[in-house]
Amino acid sequence: MQVVRYVAEFAKSWHAPVAIAHISANGLPDMAEAYAVSVFSEEICPNINYDRLLFNNIREKDLAKAVDVLINGMHNDLLVLVNHRFHFKELVGYYIAPSLPLHITVPLLIFPY
Repeated sequence: MQVVRYVAEFAKSWHAPVAIAHISANGLPDMAEAYAVSVFSEEICPNINYDRLLFNNIREKDLAKAVDVLINGMHNDLLVLVNHRFHFKELVGYYIAPSLPLHITVPLLIFPY
C-alpha cells in the first residue's frame, strides 16, 4: 500500500494515470475477475487518495509476455517493483545488473524491501 501511495503522489503532479497490475504468484490460482475488482475497489482505492488508479488482473503466466503487454500494448511509461518480492527475480534476476533485461524497455523503479 505504501508503494502505491508513493507512486500515486508522484503521478499527481502530471495528473497521470496509475495502472496497478495483479499477477498471481507462482503456485497460486488466478483471482476471479469479480473478486479481484472488488478487492481493488474496496481495499486499495479507498486507501489511496487518487482518482486516476486503474486495475488490471493479468492471468498470463509468461512474465515476458505480460511485461510486453504492459509496456507495448498498454503503453505504460514506467514499471515499479519491490526489491526481491513476488515476480522480481523472474523479471530482473537475482541481482540488479548495470543494464535491464531486454524485455524491459521503460524505466524501472525499484523500492527497497
